[in-house]
Amino acid sequence: MKIRQGFVSNSSSSSFCLYGVELNKNEFEKMILDKKLTTQDELDKLGLDEVLWGVVEGLEGKCVYEWDAVYLGRFYEYIGDNETGKEFRENTEKAIKELLGDDVECKKYNEIYPD
Repeated sequence: MKIRQGFVSNSSSSSFCLYGVELNKNEFEKMILDKKLTTQDELDKLGLDEVLWGVVEGLEGKCVYEWDAVYLGRFYEYIGDNETGKEFRENTEKAIKELLGDDVECKKYNEIYPD
């Protein structure tokens, strides 16, 4: 019997690490259309992943279509050079609460999903 040691090259998955909130995709689309943060034409043309990058200044997002989920917040890779971890979380929470209200709770998401 052979035991494979090393990277499996035929696996197809993506991952991300984000601080923010998880939302239902359909509810999020309705909310950003209702708040006139985008248009239906823009959503249809670009897709939600692209629109997420421009919805709110200072926030990014990721849509995982297989889960009908939207993750909105900031990716850890974009922490500012002079920004502490605490400042990163506080700035992210402030931007999210301005959009969604004070009753949202932010947390860290480390997700891996199939492509």
